[in-house]
Amino acid sequence: MNCQTTKPKRLLRVGGAIDSDRYPLSPRSRSCPVEAGARATSGFAGAEGLCAAVEGPIPTTRVKRAVGRCCCAVSVLAMLMAPILAHGDDTPQPVPLNAQCSVPPDPQWTPQEDFVWQHVCVGEVADFNKGRNYGGNLDPKRPEGWPESRIISLAFLKTIFLDDKYRKVPRQRQIRIVGARLTDTLNLENIPLEDEFALEKSLLEKGVNFIGLRSTYAVSLAYSNITGPFVMNFVMNEGHLGGQLSLVDSKITGGLEMIGGQVGGQLGLGGGATVTGLLHLEALQIGESLFMDRGAQFGAVLLISVHVGDQLDLAGAKVNGPVAIQGVQVSSTAHLSRGAKFDGPVSFIFSRVGQNGELAGGSFHNADFTGTQIDGELRLGTSDARGEARWAPNSLLTLRNTIVGTIQDLQNSWPDKLDLTGFSYRNLGGIAGQNDPMFNRPAKWFKGWLREQDPYAPGPYQQLASVLRAQGRPDTADEVLYAGKQRERARSSFLSSIGLTLSWLFIGYGYYKFNSAYWAFGLLIAGALLLWLSGEGWRISRHYKGPWWGYPPHGRLGLIYGLFYSFDLLLPIIRLREKHYQTDLNGWVRYYFYFHKIMGYVLASFLIAGFAGRTK
Repeated sequence: MNCQTTKPKRLLRVGGAIDSDRYPLSPRSRSCPVEAGARATSGFAGAEGLCAAVEGPIPTTRVKRAVGRCCCAVSVLAMLMAPILAHGDDTPQPVPLNAQCSVPPDPQWTPQEDFVWQHVCVGEVADFNKGRNYGGNLDPKRPEGWPESRIISLAFLKTIFLDDKYRKVPRQRQIRIVGARLTDTLNLENIPLEDEFALEKSLLEKGVNFIGLRSTYAVSLAYSNITGPFVMNFVMNEGHLGGQLSLVDSKITGGLEMIGGQVGGQLGLGGGATVTGLLHLEALQIGESLFMDRGAQFGAVLLISVHVGDQLDLAGAKVNGPVAIQGVQVSSTAHLSRGAKFDGPVSFIFSRVGQNGELAGGSFHNADFTGTQIDGELRLGTSDARGEARWAPNSLLTLRNTIVGTIQDLQNSWPDKLDLTGFSYRNLGGIAGQNDPMFNRPAKWFKGWLREQDPYAPGPYQQLASVLRAQGRPDTADEVLYAGKQRERARSSFLSSIGLTLSWLFIGYGYYKFNSAYWAFGLLIAGALLLWLSGEGWRISRHYKGPWWGYPPHGRLGLIYGLFYSFDLLLPIIRLREKHYQTDLNGWVRYYFYFHKIMGYVLASFLIAGFAGRTK
């Protein structure tokens, strides 16, 4: 091909009619510079179309050269693109369902493996329960009588996963097998899966090894019976599942361990799933929810440093052993409610829940939420069908240093024992407690609630009082604090109890300061009466002349003078009449007024301390 490279002096204007008389054509100008062979092999129709478009009246000089160079460039571009367009993509392309498989099965495969391939190859489900000569619809949880005709080998699975001959066959991006039987360990260690993989309602007789498994698609072993451990550890956090991992309604006879890595979708362990051993999830990132609900059963649960992108749901689950959840982050709600039953202790410590912590409707023995933060509501009871949390006798709920936004409960939703040391909350009563709002309850209920805190600590009383004040109930707050001081006095040492007892008697620990007025009034009356009865009243007034048992003239007026005398000696620092302090009484009444004056200083001291808040 001869393509000139001389740059034209001016551009050819495309469009409009060309005058053939003005620009006569040469014979070569009517032939396209793009050779026919090049056009045919390129597969690029645009080159010939362009040449056809320029055939016709074209100038014979510089215009013709420009057109020739244009056609030459298009031709070169077409030839460069031809191998790319002819080769296409190496990845499998979807084919319509019910199409014929383009790759025959391996001659060494068993008939049941041929059956699987013939369906998987065209994107269909290989369902042994619906196939002929496989025993009908069998339950993997009743393995007796499962025929050998359902057995597929691990080597067969690895072949269709890894061998390019089978891996690149066009299909619907899924390998789904139902009702198969594996007598080998399902060992897919460090295997990259390029398809959605489902092995459902199947019998896996020697467990599962998914260590280092990598896939951008979902993996499902739902409704299967797995005899042996299930291990899915991701070495150095290199493992990754882009979709969900479903073990819904599966039975795992043994433990389930997943350490490190990421599951991009849901991790489904609910819907009747059973793990007879330990469920151990650690340092795992779950993009969506972790479902362990709807009748799921576990021997024991251990979740450490797990991040859950949505809900942690154990509603309706049963755990026969302990539950240990530590350092877990839940973006939405943590459900330990609605029929969940925990036969062992529940430890949900040093974790973070983005919305609500649900215990309403669950059954517990002991539960520990030390150091956990719940941004929404801690729900122990609701007015709807969830009801209240149920506790075994003498159960303990530990909320030490726990932080919640709101407490939502019912009156009977708390256990017999509480540890509320450092427990912090902002509100009483949530949106699910309209029929029994917590902040409207009487002081008697709050005092009984805090009495379950053992041993006594002042913090829970102070926290409750601050919230009650903020919600408009200062009188109830004072009653709560008063009850706390009573417990403190009962448990204090002998010397401490003396000061607390005097504070209680004189000013009600500073919450009932008017008590001092009762004491002052009583001392005032007692001083006047004792002065009158002693017969020493004449020393302060002429109206007191005569025996104490008689009624001398103006005796009642003398009694009034006695009241003033008693009041003046009771007041510390201030002196109403100097003569009162110059009078020297005789007999026993003198010693009473020593006590009388001391009591004035004592009352004044406690009253000042009460107003200063030093006795609270």
